Amino acid sequence: MIPSDHRYPSTANPGYPNTTRAQENDLKSNLIKMIETFREEANKSLKDIQENAIKMVKGINKIVQVLKVEIQAIKKTQNEGILEMKNLGKRPGTTNASITSRTQEMEERILGVGDTVEEIDISVKGNIESKKFLTQNLGHHEKSVIPKINRNTRR
Repeated sequence: MIPSDHRYPSTANPGYPNTTRAQENDLKSNLIKMIETFREEANKSLKDIQENAIKMVKGINKIVQVLKVEIQAIKKTQNEGILEMKNLGKRPGTTNASITSRTQEMEERILGVGDTVEEIDISVKGNIESKKFLTQNLGHHEKSVIPKINRNTRR
């Protein structure tokens, strides 16, 4: 007569004959812990990215404010230059070369500041898109991985 434990082994996993149910459960619990650790680290990483993005945005906002002040100063100088040109134009014997070069210089400064503001705006939008992508990607992975593990541990 064959002992009952030999006919129906209760500890062997039918899918993996060399693995016991206890070992399988240990592996599953370790996998769950690893995924939870990954999720925590990913969330921490996202928070760090978000904090850095917020710091960058604040820094960029300060730069934008400085540039806005500079633009206003340039516009004021330009308006003064235009008034000066009109006044000089009314005087006999004045030359327009210095006035024209001064006006061109002011216009170049305005264009340079405008380009800088535009580059900052593009950079901020890129950072926002990166953050959205990372957040969506992490959420997608959490939703797809955790339910599968929970289903497998119930077997």
